[in-house]
Amino acid sequence: MVDLIQFVPETVERIINLSPQDGLGFVWNLIIILVLIIISSLPLYISLKLFFARKVSIFRVFLVNMIVGFIVAIVKYYFETFGAIIAFILLLFMYKISFGIGWIRALLVWLLQFVILAILTFALALIGLSIL
Repeated sequence: MVDLIQFVPETVERIINLSPQDGLGFVWNLIIILVLIIISSLPLYISLKLFFARKVSIFRVFLVNMIVGFIVAIVKYYFETFGAIIAFILLLFMYKISFGIGWIRALLVWLLQFVILAILTFALALIGLSIL
C-alpha cells in the first residue's frame, strides 16, 4: 500500500537535506512534489467544472491552490483568534475572483471539493492505495 500522507513529508525532508552533489535526485524529488500538488488540485478542478466556472484550467487551479495556501498560512499566523474565519473568507474571495464565480458558487465549490476528495479516497482505498 502506498501511503501518500507519509510519502510527501519524507520526500520534502529528503529535498531539504540534499547536498549539491545530489543534483539529479533533487530534480526528481521536485518533480514528484509538483505532481503530487497537481493531483491534490484535481478535486477543486472537478468541482469547478461541475459548476461551469468560466476561467478554469488545471494550471490556474494549481496556481490558485498555491496562492491560497500561502495566504491562509500567513493569515492564520498573524490573526490567531479569528484567523480561520478571515482565511476562509479570503479563500472564498480568491475562488470568486480567480474563477469568475459568485460567493454562493465559491462556497459550493469549496464544499464539493471535499465530497469529491472523499469519493476519490474511497475509490483509491478499494484498489489498495491509501492517501489518509
